[in-house]
Amino acid sequence: MIPKERQRRRNLTAGHTEKIDDDDQGPNDPGFLGKLSTPFAASPSLWAVAGAAVGNVVTTLLDWQERASQRRQLLDLDDAALKDFGRSRADAAREGTKPFWRT
Repeated sequence: MIPKERQRRRNLTAGHTEKIDDDDQGPNDPGFLGKLSTPFAASPSLWAVAGAAVGNVVTTLLDWQERASQRRQLLDLDDAALKDFGRSRADAAREGTKPFWRT
């Protein structure tokens, strides 16, 4: 490796920026990818946005499933169990009959 290339790689590794020389080999230059500038790097990619949206949908569906399960369990409790945590049969019926999407 020539000394100029060694110094350039040291600078790139240290986080220094450099201007692209005219004598660079372009894509065949080993340090080429480190010198590319991406003007859209600050904005998230379409895939990142889509992935986040899918993640939010999955989380919401799992929350709804858990809420429906808890409401079914609440309806199955007997009066003594409801009394243990200070609720009446009417409170349990009111909460247990709500649709899963309502909080």
